[in-house]
Amino acid sequence: MSLVLILGIDADTKSVAVVGLSRPHPDGPRSLDMQVRLLAKGRTAEDRFSRLTTHFASFMDVLAGAKLPSWVFIERPMLGPNAKSALDQMMVVGALRAVLLDYDVAHSLVDPGVWKKATIGNGHATKDEIRAWVCAKLGMSDDLEQDFYDAAAIA
Repeated sequence: MSLVLILGIDADTKSVAVVGLSRPHPDGPRSLDMQVRLLAKGRTAEDRFSRLTTHFASFMDVLAGAKLPSWVFIERPMLGPNAKSALDQMMVVGALRAVLLDYDVAHSLVDPGVWKKATIGNGHATKDEIRAWVCAKLGMSDDLEQDFYDAAAIA
């Protein structure tokens, strides 16, 4: 089992992408440990909210049986032109945090510009730049959905 497991989460109101990075040796490099998508179907964000929360709690139950993460980084929702969408996404992130608190798992919210600057070196990195960086650093396939690359860089 990995010495350290770090999760990165890219969440919206339809799905939660989770990527886990492990570090088997304290001074070794991180490697890709898992990638999981939690989906919820429903017409509205309100319809999907409880399903996403339940799916994430079930995911944490599985991890609790093996090894809980040492830390979880969640992308902070950004305020944009659609206030309702931003509020719905904030509710999902809040629910994820509540589940993590139930498991006593340390976690942080990370602004998109911060994780992009810390990883890619550019706080305004494009999707292509993020994908290229993650594929080069972690050996992820280059044919995944973008939120997996984001979650990996967040981790």
